[in-house]
Amino acid sequence: MTRREGFTLVEVMVSLLIFGLLAAAGVGLLTTSITNREVVKAASDDGAALLRVHRSVKADLGQAIDRSVRSDAGQDGSAFVASGGEALLTLTRTGRVNPGQADRSSLQRVEYRLSDGRLIRRVRASVDAGDWGPPQVLMEGVGATRLALTSRGRVSNSWPTTDGAALPDAVDLVIETPRFGPVTMAFMVGGVR
Repeated sequence: MTRREGFTLVEVMVSLLIFGLLAAAGVGLLTTSITNREVVKAASDDGAALLRVHRSVKADLGQAIDRSVRSDAGQDGSAFVASGGEALLTLTRTGRVNPGQADRSSLQRVEYRLSDGRLIRRVRASVDAGDWGPPQVLMEGVGATRLALTSRGRVSNSWPTTDGAALPDAVDLVIETPRFGPVTMAFMVGGVR
């Protein structure tokens, strides 16, 4: 009997089976890698949004001052207003940058709002009355927020209070997030007094 060169049908089938198993394992590994990358990116984006919120609120509360405001109708308003409603915090702050040396105040009115699951920051160029500027979305997917304002050792969830202080000493902001759950941020108000 003469011997022929080549592979038998069984050998070809076994090699195809091994190649198919390796290809399936490679596809599974690639799918897992892509999924993990998407999860890490989403968590990183959510963490960056929390950091953006923290930096923004810290800067505004650190520059908060006791400067009451006047509405378009001429009514006096508080320098600092906080509630658990849609408008979370409204305050007057100093430290507005003026690189072009424009003829304007260094004071600014700032508002934080929760609207349709988005935490928004708005500013008004004029402290007294005027229109709010375009909203800056700091974070999306916010379930709810809670405030705890500390003044003279007492805690309240709204401001102004009856203790006579113009500004609270500290503010705790709790943000409900889908990924991290409730996140508490603590801030001093108005720097060292």
